[in-house]
Amino acid sequence: MRSLAQAAWLTGFYVFHPLGRHRPISTIIRLCAWQAWRRLGGHVEVHLDHARVRCPSWSRMAGAWVSVGLHEPSEMMFALRYLRAGDLFVDVGANIGVYSCLALQREAHVICFEPTPAAREVLLENLRLNGTSFEVRSVALADTVGPARFRCDMESSNHLLLGPDACDVRSILVEVRRLDDELAGQRASLIKVDAEGFDLDVLRGGRRVLERDRPPLLLEVWSGARGLRELLVPMAYDFYRYDFSVDVFEPMPDAFAGHGYLIALPHERTSEIVARVRAAAWLPPPEVTARWLRA
Repeated sequence: MRSLAQAAWLTGFYVFHPLGRHRPISTIIRLCAWQAWRRLGGHVEVHLDHARVRCPSWSRMAGAWVSVGLHEPSEMMFALRYLRAGDLFVDVGANIGVYSCLALQREAHVICFEPTPAAREVLLENLRLNGTSFEVRSVALADTVGPARFRCDMESSNHLLLGPDACDVRSILVEVRRLDDELAGQRASLIKVDAEGFDLDVLRGGRRVLERDRPPLLLEVWSGARGLRELLVPMAYDFYRYDFSVDVFEPMPDAFAGHGYLIALPHERTSEIVARVRAAAWLPPPEVTARWLRA
């Protein structure tokens, strides 16, 4: 019963998704086809226009890319419209690399941080399908340095483990480093952080980068991003949601208490960044096609 409820919720989510609601039948067919194919051990290669993302059968997120294309359409369209050739896109928590594959199609240089071996293997394959200007680093990022346990059995929700329960779940030993040290000689154009609740730790370890480069940030946030706001507001960052369909940046109210992605823009660069995105507003969401692959 629980599995049926989850399947129904997931189907409804993608049917009413901004990129799925205009083609509900096609969305349902693609999603169901992937769920059946993966249970047979099959893989899929999703084409988002020219970007190619190969997804193994264990990828739950592949259902989103197969059915609607951009699972986080406004944030992904912000990245596509903001990035230019030669920019440096930093992907913290890259998983199998959909954001980075899109960035390579914009001719940006990409640095990915992904500690999980299974995801990193697929990530490397995907990056090679899309370009040559990339680096993959097998470390986790935080505001400390040294070894730590990293959960590795939750696919897109893997994360650092701290405290006495760190060995009570399936985990691996990883090296933890600071973003400041990792980007000491490189200037970031755009940073995306999806660290499953450790986003604040990542940015605390990247204060010098934020102060030096003043990049826009794509941040997955929890419970209203209170900790992130306490860190970034004194650094003159403002929080927005981007509506790609009308090319509008909406300031996030202080009372926001939800979960999802926010865009943080340095106050003194906001006008410049908005103008840069709007200059590429002609760029539409990529069309999605799927190529079914046997294991």
